[in-house]
Amino acid sequence: MGKFAGKRALVSGAGSGIGRALAQRLVREGARVWVTDRDEARVKETFGSLGSYGAGMSVLDHTKADEVESLFNEVTGWAIPDILCCNVGAGLGSPIDKMTLEDWRWITDVNYWSTVYMLHYFVPAMKTLGQGNILITASVAGLVGAPAMSAYCGTKHALVGIAESLNAELASDKITVSALCPGIVNTNIIQDGKMELGSSSAKESIAEFYKTQGASPEQVAEDAIAGMKSGALVIPSPMNVWPVWLAKRAGGDIFSKAMGALWSSGLLKGITGK
Repeated sequence: MGKFAGKRALVSGAGSGIGRALAQRLVREGARVWVTDRDEARVKETFGSLGSYGAGMSVLDHTKADEVESLFNEVTGWAIPDILCCNVGAGLGSPIDKMTLEDWRWITDVNYWSTVYMLHYFVPAMKTLGQGNILITASVAGLVGAPAMSAYCGTKHALVGIAESLNAELASDKITVSALCPGIVNTNIIQDGKMELGSSSAKESIAEFYKTQGASPEQVAEDAIAGMKSGALVIPSPMNVWPVWLAKRAGGDIFSKAMGALWSSGLLKGITGK
């Protein structure tokens, strides 16, 4: 049991990966946890793993405002969450000339609007508690731009900005807002996402790289809980993300030019799509 013992938490996108690990880690802290996902089989599996600390589960499409509103009514019939983890997200990798407008709309709906809807409905209620924690799952791509990831980086940069703004705005309500910024993690993000790559085997190769070289979701959840406890605004995870973020902060335009040079040289194109 830990700092969050007895708290009531809501974790969206908890069917697998980081979301599932967050829910399970919060249970280890002693929190009661409500979980959501659009995949019924996955969220049932997560809910089943929570034992008596599982407060409830919901299957919904978080890109639909009316479904999130229904979730709000359902969850607050149980309790107003002390801890809100906005974890719904997907991946999209493609050079801009291979993307369609539908690709842009899809990734914006999943990564941006799904979080906005959760914040819109739940934050006013959380303010009445006079305390709380909000965790927004962004990405290292919300801190550093990368070639062939413009749409994805755009949504994740937006989430970091939202977290920074709300953290200042809600300080007087004693609500801390943190942006979780994972790097390469062994989740379903590649398999479930959209990748416009140079060959049919490229997506499989990247998925295998994430599986064998990525951090575990459990490690990211551990870092997330530690960051929330300390009141951190930005939570890079795992540790190998920190040098990239610090290099960007220190180097500014130099870092961006270096990324452009790597892209032009072809060293990045094998994994980002030309």
